[in-house]
Amino acid sequence: MKFDEYRQLDGVAMAEAVASKEVTAQELLEVAIARAEAVNPF
Repeated sequence: MKFDEYRQLDGVAMAEAVASKEVTAQELLEVAIARAEAVNPF
């Protein structure tokens, strides 16, 4: 999943995507961490 897709989802939509196996929790976590590192590299 890319950040553009990630940012369109709220928490409920993310939970539903994980429950329906469209995405894994690990994938969501990786996108969130990558974005945090991109905007705050320290």
